[in-house]
Amino acid sequence: MRIGRIFGLAALIGLFAYRGLDYNGLDEARLTKPYFESSSLIKDIRTGREVRIEDSELSRYRALAYSTIAWSREHGNVIVVSKIPRRLELFNKGKRERSFSIGLGGNPYDDKMYQGDFCTPEGIYEVVDKKEGKRTIFHKALLLDYPRQEDNLEFLIAKQRGLVPKGVNSPGGGIEIHGYGGDFDLSGGCITMKNADIDELFPRVRIGTPVVIVKAY
Repeated sequence: MRIGRIFGLAALIGLFAYRGLDYNGLDEARLTKPYFESSSLIKDIRTGREVRIEDSELSRYRALAYSTIAWSREHGNVIVVSKIPRRLELFNKGKRERSFSIGLGGNPYDDKMYQGDFCTPEGIYEVVDKKEGKRTIFHKALLLDYPRQEDNLEFLIAKQRGLVPKGVNSPGGGIEIHGYGGDFDLSGGCITMKNADIDELFPRVRIGTPVVIVKAY
């Protein structure tokens, strides 16, 4: 079973503080409200597969997404990526400004654990570099700060539990939102977009923009 990474209220506030982000505007009511009370089957619009998510897990995904959206009311743009619906949404001042179709890693359902698992990571990250021209082969790219300290720790725990293939010594890295994609799940774990879409997104994102990645919310 994948080691949990989605945070409750105290941990989420701590994470925002650790990242130097002002957590005023986090919505405690949204974090503690039971968002999902019945079915936990979500249909993958690309494959038709029904993906089961435990109610408590989906509630935490929603809490993380909605609280980050609330944070944008005072602090500017945030990106929310929903893996199963294959959507990347840009929010500003608490409102959705744009929504784009995306592609994911070759395994679009699981949280990233180790290098070569073809999974897209889940959690809260931030943009640490913007690449274009000769700096990327993917048209344009937004580099995320994966792996973080908690990713490295989870990798070590997973390795000790025998969940990582022999010879793999890294949680991976180089996770980007980049072009030359959007309609298929063939990356090594990156989030891919059509070139025209990342052309629109790129100038609206700054270094330090929060990026929340969840299965659904």
